[in-house]
Amino acid sequence: MLFADKLVPYLRDLQTQTEDRYQRLVEQMRQAEGVTEEWKARDPMAWVGRMNGIAAPARTIVMEEWGKR
Repeated sequence: MLFADKLVPYLRDLQTQTEDRYQRLVEQMRQAEGVTEEWKARDPMAWVGRMNGIAAPARTIVMEEWGKR
């Protein structure tokens, strides 16, 4: 029980940090590449494709950073 009392909060914190880092990376990459909401409204399929192209490397970066902890 003591182990779980420490592990669960630690894992929740780690998950929160990881999700926040991922969201920040996606937002930075989206802005750098000019992927806008206007583009989303004009050409949703192209927007989804570009966002998928942004999400994949962002996910890789976060996982690599997490693995170095």
